[in-house]
Amino acid sequence: MEARVPGGIYSDLNLAQDLFYRQNDKVYRWVGHENWTYETTFELPAEVLNKSAINLVFHGIDTIGDVYVNGILVQSVNNMFVRYVIPIKEVVTVS
Repeated sequence: MEARVPGGIYSDLNLAQDLFYRQNDKVYRWVGHENWTYETTFELPAEVLNKSAINLVFHGIDTIGDVYVNGILVQSVNNMFVRYVIPIKEVVTVS
């Protein structure tokens, strides 16, 4: 399903089903006990590879997670309240 970034699993699931209607909070407690994967694709122009640094910047990733670029683990995270600047120059490819 599509997700909104910035956002979270509860707001994304709530777009499909009203999680907070009546007793749904009890029905959907399992959501917090699952692992969730957000993924996207993006293309970089060839001239970007000439830059001295290429970084992904996150202003909040849920408490525990892993960030992969082209199938390569580039960062493990463990604090939602930290800004992560992740160098990815070594793992990006020309589009």
